[in-house]
Amino acid sequence: MVAVELGLVPASLVVLPAFIAQHSTTLIMKESIFSLAEAFTMKTMDGHDVLKIDTDTLFLSSRKRVFDLDNNHLFTLHKETFFIPKPFYAKSPAGAKLFEVEGKLHFDSFKAIDHFVNVEDHEQEHLEMQGSFFDTKTHITNKKNEQMVAKIDRQRWNARQLIANHDTYVVTVAARVDIALIVAMVIYLDETRQR
Repeated sequence: MVAVELGLVPASLVVLPAFIAQHSTTLIMKESIFSLAEAFTMKTMDGHDVLKIDTDTLFLSSRKRVFDLDNNHLFTLHKETFFIPKPFYAKSPAGAKLFEVEGKLHFDSFKAIDHFVNVEDHEQEHLEMQGSFFDTKTHITNKKNEQMVAKIDRQRWNARQLIANHDTYVVTVAARVDIALIVAMVIYLDETRQR
């Protein structure tokens, strides 16, 4: 796997300030093959942990919980149950809605929009994720200026995918973009592709 570089965005795109990428950053996300419930690890290319994601098995909705490395609960991803595709929204541990990801499916492709308020300037932002079900590459762009802010490459035909149907994602995040926000979009992508 080779890291790619993304250009500097003109202004920060942030929900959780502690997770702003300081430079173009490439991460690896793998589903845990040995977990009874879906679990993910998010690591840098050189193997350092960044975020931990697990499934809250107490709920039939399979809520995803995202933690920092000190096991502080950052947010929980919830699925709306009566929509197809099911939108995700994130709530803080205190119950505040942080952002929402809603998708549109087509025969061979999908599109999802992440709506959030940027904590830097309190402006409403919209990130668009677009890709094909038959391709391994997906891009996330800022709707305001059409600049790419993240690139996702799904690794196919490896042992993890063939044996356990567990994907590996290589995710590159541009400098000044919230890594946790992009990770939530990758989780949405993974959930959509599993359906």
